[in-house]
Amino acid sequence: MHLDVNRTDGYHKNSHHQKMPKDIRAALPTRRALVVDDDFSMRELVAHALELIGFQVREAENGRQAYELFLKGKWDLVVTDYHMPLMDGVTLINIIQEKAPGTPVILISGVLEDSIAIAGTKLVIPVLQKPFSVRELHRKALRVIH
Repeated sequence: MHLDVNRTDGYHKNSHHQKMPKDIRAALPTRRALVVDDDFSMRELVAHALELIGFQVREAENGRQAYELFLKGKWDLVVTDYHMPLMDGVTLINIIQEKAPGTPVILISGVLEDSIAIAGTKLVIPVLQKPFSVRELHRKALRVIH
């Protein structure tokens, strides 16, 4: 499956899971993901892609909103954009790692490559470079949570 991350047409959120029988959905392990991006289309695309592999997703449009949501729950994965108003992705990652060390994170960026090291830690955060395919997102997400 390949979806263009620059896609602007709509889609039905949760459409994959709505077609899946309830008993099968109930048997899947529940994973929670927080998706953070100021670009609505990108945020929706990433959220939908993660839902396709079984994540329950909450969305935030900036780092401050994400931090507030982060404090209210337990997250198996955080996917955040690098450039955002109010709080950038690296600042958000630093705060998340202070509050919940080891929380799996993926940073989305059009300018960074491969991974970034978080200052003062041994943590290396994988970077998903734009443009990317849903398959690439799935691979990185499953790799960082295991």
